[in-house]
Amino acid sequence: MIFRKAWDLDNLSNWKAPEILEKYCGFGFLSDKDGFPILMSLLGNMDVEGMLKSVQSSDYIKYSLAAIEWGIRLCSDKSKETGHAFEQMMIVFDLDHISSAHYSSLKQYVELDSWPVHWGGKLCENGDPKCPSKIRYGLGPIPDTCYIDPDDAMADYDQLTTVYAGEKHLIEIKVEANTRISWQYMTSEEDIGFAVHFDKTSKANNLIEMETVFPYIRLECSQVPISGSILCEQAGRYIIEFDNYYSWFSAKQLRYNIEIDQL
Repeated sequence: MIFRKAWDLDNLSNWKAPEILEKYCGFGFLSDKDGFPILMSLLGNMDVEGMLKSVQSSDYIKYSLAAIEWGIRLCSDKSKETGHAFEQMMIVFDLDHISSAHYSSLKQYVELDSWPVHWGGKLCENGDPKCPSKIRYGLGPIPDTCYIDPDDAMADYDQLTTVYAGEKHLIEIKVEANTRISWQYMTSEEDIGFAVHFDKTSKANNLIEMETVFPYIRLECSQVPISGSILCEQAGRYIIEFDNYYSWFSAKQLRYNIEIDQL
């Protein structure tokens, strides 16, 4: 539940994905022999480098979570339709098109008559073996005109610090109930870990004694800044953690903005 709340998964219908993800990230749904969904993730068609230069890595994660949530809803709909319990949802990662070596395995799970010719089935849509109404294939390489210039991406920032190898940078914030803490951060190179913790007792001496309210995540953030927020329903002491403890040698120059809004 903490993860769902942190990523606002119950309000995905109100979230608008960046246009780059909608155009260049391929996925779709087919079905297994029992009619339950198979999520097709076309990683082999995706321009990963271009994606990291064009959108927040956290947005790509949320986009992937939204696809999984969609699949779970399809499972629920199928369960209501058939009266059978939600049993499974498969995910197929096409890293560079499924080869013929997989065809014999496919027969165990799918009806080939309802599986696109492109992946070894028999289904063709108006002469198109890819069946584009079922699967969005993405547009291929992302034009460099869509890239975000890292030098301009976060020109205005409140704080600049260096998080040395093996260390953490902690920010203590005391807020009233129903306060939103928002953040934006970016490193000069590579990634950095991030989490938000709540000290229920206001007496905790370390992070282990605190409640994690935004689960730890480590993202590449040297190309596009990471933005996010969390609603603090309880008053008290919150700690924002920037983590470089895992690095043996690399210090991270960190730019960040923190905003506090009483609702």
